[in-house]
Amino acid sequence: MEVIKNQIKFFIERGNYMKKVICLFSAFLLLLSSAMTTYAHEADSQDYLSIPSYNETYSEQPTGAPEADSQDYLSIPSYNETYSGQPTDNDFLSLQEYNAEYSNGENPLEQPTDNDFLSLQEYNNEYSNGENPLEIDSPLTTQNDPDICAISPIRKQTKSIILANQKVKVGTVTLQYQTDIKGGRPQFLYDTCYLGHPNITTYWKLETSNVKFSGDRISVYLSFTYGSFQDHAWVYFYPN
Repeated sequence: MEVIKNQIKFFIERGNYMKKVICLFSAFLLLLSSAMTTYAHEADSQDYLSIPSYNETYSEQPTGAPEADSQDYLSIPSYNETYSGQPTDNDFLSLQEYNAEYSNGENPLEQPTDNDFLSLQEYNNEYSNGENPLEIDSPLTTQNDPDICAISPIRKQTKSIILANQKVKVGTVTLQYQTDIKGGRPQFLYDTCYLGHPNITTYWKLETSNVKFSGDRISVYLSFTYGSFQDHAWVYFYPN
């Protein structure tokens, strides 16, 4: 009888021990779950990374890549000012717009001559070889200054050079010019007329060239040779 009582007591005590182990294990799992939830919440609390922050943190950066604030980067207006031949920003004014807005008709800015265009006198000096220099059909006068309000924007005309006898095109020549209204019609302004270098595109060789100027027409005479052959061409420009 005593032995049976001892065995019952042993199983009761052992059962209490297992209950304690199970309770402790359950408490451990609950604590672990709480910790994972807290970690996940903390991770979410970062509100995620912006795309630039993500790139800065995780993307591979190529060696030597310029910084975002490097001088290698230009704003669009800065880029136009530095590199663009024809900026479209409203902060840029053409010479005609500048003169119209600021000169009040006094001392307008003059169009600079670039290397691609020659004044009529420069053209003759370079191509006429001293023969038939610039001729002016109607004498220039300075008694009446051009009316800046009637002066046209800077324009260009490109004409073909066609040989008079062979009837073939040998190249082109371009006139850059401005006009003024005189007598109700446009007239070339002598000081703003510039001829480009003749662009010869065939085997014919340009020998001489000269220019005749009037307000109504600019005439360019060109002579060519090809071996023992000789030919010439006239190119005419009219104001518009």
